[in-house]
Amino acid sequence: MLDTLRRMAGNALAVAQIRLELLGIEVQEEKQRIAALLAYSIAAALLLAFAVLAAGVALTILLWDSHRWLGIGLALLLYTLAGLWALANALNLARSQSTLFTASIAELKRDRAALEGSAAADDTAPKP
Repeated sequence: MLDTLRRMAGNALAVAQIRLELLGIEVQEEKQRIAALLAYSIAAALLLAFAVLAAGVALTILLWDSHRWLGIGLALLLYTLAGLWALANALNLARSQSTLFTASIAELKRDRAALEGSAAADDTAPKP
């Protein structure tokens, strides 16, 4: 009986170790995803900011002789719309839920269901 308990404890520890390793892998993947997202976001923000700035300057220069206030107003409108679009996307991203630990949670739920199923089967099994 003691041997059986040791094997069961060993199996439980092995399952726990596998689940912790899965958890570690998910954390590492999430860190890499966030780092890549941050790098691409910074690059995109800088490049798009320069593009919008250049478009505003080009529009203002184009309309300087005849309608300078229209050019400045259109550039201002362009900057405002771009800023509002970026803000809306940032808020949408902040509201979305992360998928961190979903695989680990699913595996733990399956483990729990399997253990509850085997415990129920043990309870209904005929006793010798």
